[in-house]
Amino acid sequence: CMREWFWTAQALIEFRVSLIQAVDVKGSELLQIPHFTEEIIKKHCSKGKQATNTIKDFLDKDKEERKGVAGMEAQQTADIDAFAVHISDTELKAVVEVEDETDLVVGDIATVTAGLHRKNLKEGEAIGPVHAPLFPEPKMEEWWILLVEGGPGTRIIAFERIRDTERQVEVKLRFQLSRPGKHNLVLHALCDSYKGLDQKLDLNFTVHTEDEVKR
Repeated sequence: CMREWFWTAQALIEFRVSLIQAVDVKGSELLQIPHFTEEIIKKHCSKGKQATNTIKDFLDKDKEERKGVAGMEAQQTADIDAFAVHISDTELKAVVEVEDETDLVVGDIATVTAGLHRKNLKEGEAIGPVHAPLFPEPKMEEWWILLVEGGPGTRIIAFERIRDTERQVEVKLRFQLSRPGKHNLVLHALCDSYKGLDQKLDLNFTVHTEDEVKR
């Protein structure tokens, strides 16, 4: 991140997830679910009109509609239900602004206020250790918030690591506005503990020259 290399940083975080979950980098996200195997995924999840290939697909379905659980014992389905409640269901929001100003002007220090909301938690609750049965010690969830150039550029402009476990977490990323005109940045939220939870937001804004804005 300090070298501003987005693709390398993203690849390292993906590799970290693979170590924590004991799943190959190219392995199915569904292998993170308790009692799921390659055979179950191939036979029951990847086929048909309602095919389930991602962890989000699986979690978004009602219990009765989840593929791969038919034929499992009561204790196994209970483990899966507990996992579905425990794993973070996050929502990423962000706003770009110059604090105490209405407009963005060249030379200003802009602030991206990024909020990560864990929808699976109630008020006052905090997330527990990650479900990673093959990892040798308890692991708490971490998120990397990366502000990256949009378009063909992939330079990291600013970043923060979130270790907080609360329901609502907020970080501020600051950078200088160096040129006027339209800007497109991408905000990435990368989870270091589960495959398939990463999120991103496009941030589009216009920067004015000093002549255009009277302060």
